Amino acid sequence: MDVITKSEKSRRESTTIDFLANKVLAGVPGQGSTELEAIWNEFEAGETEEAKFAQDLDKFEMLLQAVEYERLMAGEKDLSSFISVVDKIKLPEVKAWAEVVVNERNAMWKSWAKIPAKVGEETKKQLDNYYG
Repeated sequence: MDVITKSEKSRRESTTIDFLANKVLAGVPGQGSTELEAIWNEFEAGETEEAKFAQDLDKFEMLLQAVEYERLMAGEKDLSSFISVVDKIKLPEVKAWAEVVVNERNAMWKSWAKIPAKVGEETKKQLDNYYG
């Protein structure tokens, strides 16, 4: 797992949003760049119900990608550190969806007669620092 601090992640994302808003959308008529920055700031703050839902969907999507990649690699790749993001999902409905995916993953690993790795304490700390 690459170690990128939350502040570095935030810096990179802010740079990307700034580029999109002020370079890519600069010539587009309307308020697209202003709206993009406002929506991004709302997402990052995570204070509205919509932002909380979007943050959970972001984690859920990562979970789906990890499981699909494990399926594609037929158990030769263990992405348990990415799967552990499920613990950071907050909203009950998204937690329920994630539980279905995790159950499917467990059945998949069982069908391969393999056991996925446990996520170590150091990795858990890194994930906590990254996802808050």
